[in-house]
Amino acid sequence: GTTQIAANAIANNLDGMGVLPGQAMSLAIITVVGRCVGAGDFKQADYYARKMMKATYLISGLCCIAVILTMPFTLKLYGLSQEARRLGGILVLIHNGCAILIWPAFFCLADVLRAANDVRVHWIYGCVPHRLQFPAGSRTGHGRGGRVVGHDCRLGGALLLLCLEIFWREVENVLCPGLGCVS
Repeated sequence: GTTQIAANAIANNLDGMGVLPGQAMSLAIITVVGRCVGAGDFKQADYYARKMMKATYLISGLCCIAVILTMPFTLKLYGLSQEARRLGGILVLIHNGCAILIWPAFFCLADVLRAANDVRVHWIYGCVPHRLQFPAGSRTGHGRGGRVVGHDCRLGGALLLLCLEIFWREVENVLCPGLGCVS
């Protein structure tokens, strides 16, 4: 109970440091892409969205790796039991490891869609991961205090599936532009 709550709090604190540059880029993406869409220049909106997504992946990846590498030192700053520290370390590895690949695609790309007035897709991508993880129930990770780890693994898996779906839509748009391959 309390060990998992403390470990989750530690992980959330450290995870926020890893995705902070991505959060800043999200605000910039909304502004830049929104202005391009508002001006009716969709080619420029596509150019800047791709350029800023690449920058977000690079910067967020470096920050998440830095959080992971400094984790043995930063976990000692918290006055917690050895078990809470160990579980917190596992959660930080899960969160930041997934954040390197998934976070920009899930959050920043959703902001690109929001800036392009596609709020419906943004809403669906925001709600679906939690719906995907509930059918698995709480069986994953039970025993040895792994419930919080199982929850994070299920949520990470659901986010990965959505990111793959987003990627596939992009591939279809590149392979057959204007042919109506994507609904």
